[in-house]
Amino acid sequence: MGCRYVKYKILKAFNNNVVLALQNNQEIIVVSKGIGFGKKAGDIIQVDPQAIEKVFHELNLKDALKYLEKLPEYNEEVIGVSEEIIARAETLLGPLSPSIHIALVDHIIFALDRIYMGLPIENPFIDEITLLYQEEYDVAELAASLIKERLGVDIGNDEKGFIALHLHSACNNTTIRETMRDTRIVKSIIELIIEETGKTLRNKKDAYQNFISSIKEILNYSRKHKAMYNPLTQEVKYKMKESYSIAEKISRLIQKEKNICLSEEMIAYIAIDIERICQF
Repeated sequence: MGCRYVKYKILKAFNNNVVLALQNNQEIIVVSKGIGFGKKAGDIIQVDPQAIEKVFHELNLKDALKYLEKLPEYNEEVIGVSEEIIARAETLLGPLSPSIHIALVDHIIFALDRIYMGLPIENPFIDEITLLYQEEYDVAELAASLIKERLGVDIGNDEKGFIALHLHSACNNTTIRETMRDTRIVKSIIELIIEETGKTLRNKKDAYQNFISSIKEILNYSRKHKAMYNPLTQEVKYKMKESYSIAEKISRLIQKEKNICLSEEMIAYIAIDIERICQF
């Protein structure tokens, strides 16, 4: 039996691979290789559904209405590459918040404006981002390749980091401000350890990554109000006094910034990690 094709009416072709289309009186964005090639508004096309990379039906949501209203203001090529990036991201990372459609286009336009004006893009959290959000950063590298291929612009590593932050926010349905705050807190924790111990993690990637992973796990437990059993808590408090003292400072920082109170068991785990760092 032959394949049942899907019929769309083209409203706008953003690039060769992304179109705004009408299906059953609903405006949607379709990402598929070659779907927009040579197409213009009003064209009726029939597409093999197996050839479609992504269809964004979310455009009937509140964020989508805003998106559709802003479409005339946006550069069509930027919309096209943004939607390709989002399609790839959803394949690799899972569903993203519909707000990413506006957020990513806005961000890429802002970044390109800075690049065109010769202004530097500096990301003070790039080390933390590449370790905290490795999967998102990998997708951001794909995004950079697409931007280079479609727009002829090399966005650089710092900008990849900012795209990774947007992707992480969209994966977790949080605001970019919250994601930036969490990243800033991790940076502050690392700087506190360096100041207190005189040890640097910057050139010790494995130790750095292990410590950050441990902090993330502890914060996740705290957010969910889950207890964390640590049979070594009392021993750590008395045998690793300096590390435990630093861990308490980290706990106070987290409480101040995120209003999360860590248990003694969690503080003891952080102290153990600090003790390991001091062994390098």
